[in-house]
Amino acid sequence: MRLKWSWVVLLAAVAGCATVGDVRQKAMDKVLAQAVFDLDCREDQLEIRELSEDMAFMGARNATFGVRGCGRRATYKTACGLGNCQMITDSLSASTNRR
Repeated sequence: MRLKWSWVVLLAAVAGCATVGDVRQKAMDKVLAQAVFDLDCREDQLEIRELSEDMAFMGARNATFGVRGCGRRATYKTACGLGNCQMITDSLSASTNRR
């Protein structure tokens, strides 16, 4: 019985750490910060869109985002959970019409 209550407490603590909205916003903030550098474009000129939610479980979230701006675009994969967000650049492409 003691072990069972330990799991309940642990699950409640993990679930209460962050809402899915908080995790999504943290991922988007990280993606935008990287996209400013990768695309050599100001944040207010970037358009971000969630392309897919790859997995969500107990506050942990993996998603793919697309960012477009300044004649370029990039795709980023994120893995966020337990207060930590990791991101990788999945692809970058540039238009020939760059200013």
